[in-house]
Amino acid sequence: MLFDWFTFAAQLLNFIILVWLLKRFLYRPVLKAIDDREKKIADELQEAADSRTKTDAEMLAWKKKNSDLEAMRSDMLHAAEKAAAEQRLQMLTEARQEYDQLRGRLHETLVGEQATLHATIIDRIRTEVFHVAGKVLEDLADTGLEQQMAMAFCRRLRNEESENLEEIISILKQNGVRPVIKSTFSLPDEQRKMVRTTLRDVFGFQGDIDFDTADSSAGGISMQIDGHSIGWNIGTYLDALDIAAGSLLGEQPEKEGERNEGNNTERMP
Repeated sequence: MLFDWFTFAAQLLNFIILVWLLKRFLYRPVLKAIDDREKKIADELQEAADSRTKTDAEMLAWKKKNSDLEAMRSDMLHAAEKAAAEQRLQMLTEARQEYDQLRGRLHETLVGEQATLHATIIDRIRTEVFHVAGKVLEDLADTGLEQQMAMAFCRRLRNEESENLEEIISILKQNGVRPVIKSTFSLPDEQRKMVRTTLRDVFGFQGDIDFDTADSSAGGISMQIDGHSIGWNIGTYLDALDIAAGSLLGEQPEKEGERNEGNNTERMP
C-alpha cells in the first residue's frame, strides 16, 4: 500500500490545530484554575500561619500576664504575712512592756505598803516598849524612865573611848562652844544636874549646856557638839526586833510576788 503524503500532512495539520485549540480553550483555563486554586490554598495556609502566629503571641502574652499576676499575688501574700508577723511581734512586745510596767507598779506598791506597815509596827512597838519600861521602872525601882535613860547616858559618856574623849575635850575647850543635850523626853532638873556633873567629871567642862527634846525615832539621849554625837538609845535593843519583823513582813509579799510571776508567765506567750 502506497504512503499518502497529502493525508499525512492534513492529519498533522489537524493535530496541530487540535493542540492549539486545546491549549487555547481547554488547557489555559484549566491551568489558570489550578494556579488560582494553588494561590488560594497558599493564601489560606499563609492566613492560617499568621493566625497561629498571632495566637501564639497572644498566648505568650497571656502566660506572661498570668506569671506577673502570680508573682504579684505571691509578693502581696508575702508582704501581708510579714506585716502580720511584725504587728504580732509589736503587740507581744507592747503586751510584755505593759506587763512589766504593771508588775513594777505592783511591786512598788507592795514595797511601799510593806515599808509603811513595817514603820507603823516598829513605831507602835517602840511606843509600847517605852510605856511598859517606864511603868516597870516606876513600879520596881521607884525611878522613872527619864532617870534610867539619863543614868545610861552618863555611863555611856564615862565609858567613851580615849581617842574620842580627847577629841571632844579639845572641842569643849574652845571658846563659845555649847554642847546640846537632846532627849526623847524632857529631862527633869535632877537628871540635868546629873548630866552636868558627868560632863564636868569626864570632860572637865563647866560651861553652859543646852537641853532640847527631839522626836527621835531611836529613843534616848545624845550630846551633839561641833558635828560630833555621843549618846545612848533604845534603838540598839530594837535592831533584832526590827530585823525579825522585817523578815516576817517581807516573806509573804515575796512569796505572793513569785506566785503572781509564775501565773503571769504561764499566761504570757
